Amino acid sequence: MDGGTNEICALAGAPRSPWLSVRVLYSNILLAQHLGEMAYEDLCYMPNGGRALPTWERLFAPLVFGACGALKTAPLEFPPSLEETSLRRHIAEWLEELASTVALLRIPLVGCTATFASLPSIALLGAIKKA
Repeated sequence: MDGGTNEICALAGAPRSPWLSVRVLYSNILLAQHLGEMAYEDLCYMPNGGRALPTWERLFAPLVFGACGALKTAPLEFPPSLEETSLRRHIAEWLEELASTVALLRIPLVGCTATFASLPSIALLGAIKKA
């Protein structure tokens, strides 16, 4: 499947089967709840200044690559409503909480879509694996 969300919605709407059970979790909505709707919206519409990596990729890079991920990207210019240190802390907390919750469900196969950014999905899958 390469279309992302449409296929996930199609799977979720599929008839029940004894060999296939699909649960869909829209983690982006949970992140918006964790950060606050206005902060999330500000991030979604924040210009990336023509940089190679979009804002979401840049925010999640240190969570995927560690300290070296933060060093390879120029500083982001956040709107006045957002404070970078607090934002990164909230994202890390959200990631840990979500990964722990998913791990507790003991689902044998977990997948993510990456329609707009892949590093948040990679960070989430890595955190689930560690949980």
